Amino acid sequence: SPFGETIIYSVLNDENGIDLWQINRDGSKNEMFQRCVLDRCYTPTWSPDGSQIAFSRASAGLGPNDPLGPPRVMLADPVSGAAVRLFANTDKLGYDPSFSPDGRRIAMWDGVEGHLVILDLDSGDEIILETQSGPVGAWSPDGNQMLFSVTNFTDQGTRNLVFLANFDIQDVILLLQEGDTQDQFYSPSWSPDGAWITVKVRLAGEGIREQVWLMPPDGSYALVIDDDPNHTYLNFVWGPWSDGVLYQKLELGVAFPDPQIWLYTLGEGTTRQIIANGSSPAWLP
Repeated sequence: SPFGETIIYSVLNDENGIDLWQINRDGSKNEMFQRCVLDRCYTPTWSPDGSQIAFSRASAGLGPNDPLGPPRVMLADPVSGAAVRLFANTDKLGYDPSFSPDGRRIAMWDGVEGHLVILDLDSGDEIILETQSGPVGAWSPDGNQMLFSVTNFTDQGTRNLVFLANFDIQDVILLLQEGDTQDQFYSPSWSPDGAWITVKVRLAGEGIREQVWLMPPDGSYALVIDDDPNHTYLNFVWGPWSDGVLYQKLELGVAFPDPQIWLYTLGEGTTRQIIANGSSPAWLP
């Protein structure tokens, strides 16, 4: 929760659906928040003021072997648990909802249409960002901009790029334009103070080797903060004071690698492993 007292998480149930549960940060009051039966409820997130919880809900198939339906975004009351669809129109799909830091907007990915949807919760206006990449991007601290990944398909193969969308002036620019045209950029994250971003990079000619870059939002220069040829990186999460970023590492060439959680400390310029077998890191406020 925004105040750090309650955690919402997903649990596989006996019907092979996924329910939402809640627990206090001290481990007390562990109880079901949203019973989803055969449906699958996941990617819960709190609004900045703590008044709503958004999550994705994928309906069960008609038969036990039928595929799940496409996910839709739900809004739930944190106290009563009462939930309604974000869109009354059932044709509106969405996955991985994310509130802007000011609570004015909510973003989600429509995997069927292949774009991000940015919904203004006051006016109901929508902004569409075309991308096949999937993950919702990284909000700027004021909620007026977003960094997001785009996968372009060319005759030479695919290329992943990072763009910056400004919602107030409705403009989209390519963030990293220089260098080899086959360099790949993924998974941007933005520090809460707005001073730094991280980007996962795969340089041309380096195969599947990845680096993690730290840079100012204008992309004018970059520092390499991790460059392990035997691992891939994901799930970057900045600390609330912008003094460090958590991220996940997975060993390459291993069938079932144990995920690791690492921390980069900005003031020291150092990285260290903090959990040997953990995934999806998050900070408590």
